[in-house]
Amino acid sequence: MSRLIAILAALFLVACNIPTQSDSAASSLTDTTAPATVDTLTTPIPVQEAVNTTPSPVSITKAWINKGDYYPTASVRLTNGSQKTIDGIKVGLRCFNNFDEPVMSGYTNETIGIVQEKLKPAGKNTYTWPLTTQPTTTKVDAYIKEIHYTDGTTWKATVPSK
Repeated sequence: MSRLIAILAALFLVACNIPTQSDSAASSLTDTTAPATVDTLTTPIPVQEAVNTTPSPVSITKAWINKGDYYPTASVRLTNGSQKTIDGIKVGLRCFNNFDEPVMSGYTNETIGIVQEKLKPAGKNTYTWPLTTQPTTTKVDAYIKEIHYTDGTTWKATVPSK
């Protein structure tokens, strides 16, 4: 029985590639390579972004943060510069604190505000969204992500403005 256990133990060591005492002593004398660094795992891969050649037909006149009792709200003043009536707008809201650090909600500092009201050509309106998951927000960078017109056509940003 002890012979069977010894054979199984030897097979286990070989299968797992566990070095023996003589192997580890020899490798410690000859192995001078540095261990792999974590930087290669955390360095972001650069992404080539497409350039949006069609400007947004909706302009953002002003974007600001309102301090609330429990959480801040983001307000954005929009102007429809197109010749069509709009019935939907997605506004990207990137949130920052007083140190210009991103205020994260999950893995991003971006929140999407959605407008589902009609905005006529040359029309202006202000829209507000609560930032309940980003309570330390004091600054906002707003941009237009997508527009939906009453005729069913859409405009979509290929790269958010920075």
